[in-house]
Amino acid sequence: MLTEIFGKCPQVKTINFLLAHPFHKYTKKEMAQGSEISRMTLDKFIVDFVDLKIIIKDKGLYFLNSKSNLVNLMDKLQENLVDIETEKQLKQFHGSPSKLSGKELNEFLNINENNIKFDENEELILVERKELNRLRDLEQKYNNYAKKQIELTSELSKAINCSNKLSKKIDNINK
Repeated sequence: MLTEIFGKCPQVKTINFLLAHPFHKYTKKEMAQGSEISRMTLDKFIVDFVDLKIIIKDKGLYFLNSKSNLVNLMDKLQENLVDIETEKQLKQFHGSPSKLSGKELNEFLNINENNIKFDENEELILVERKELNRLRDLEQKYNNYAKKQIELTSELSKAINCSNKLSKKIDNINK
């Protein structure tokens, strides 16, 4: 998702790849292949990533530094972008994701209550109903999470604007 905003430069492709696989350790070759860049290109900036503590090198393997504030900010940005895109896709098909009725959710999931099967003891198989309830719970959690992500994006935007204003004031003072 970061490549859609920042372009497909090798550094962004590498960060995008590592954020998608945050718990894996890679050789340079594996990281280059996963990022869809050449090994020589990776060699041009991998030391910078280690120096910035974006990635950690341990015994010839590289992995994302999950304790880095910079990595955490990029991860949150990526999550926001995914949430925004998901919400956009859901609205395209169903309006607001929080407005799905039980009937609409059943239709979306292609659940027909007339097709519920009975086992040998004539007991209702509850798997579909439990799954439907689980999906409804997930939908509610998603909606709450999406709201928080939108708030976070707004706060990040305010912080960037504030930082830009501060930079301009500093530039003016230095002139």
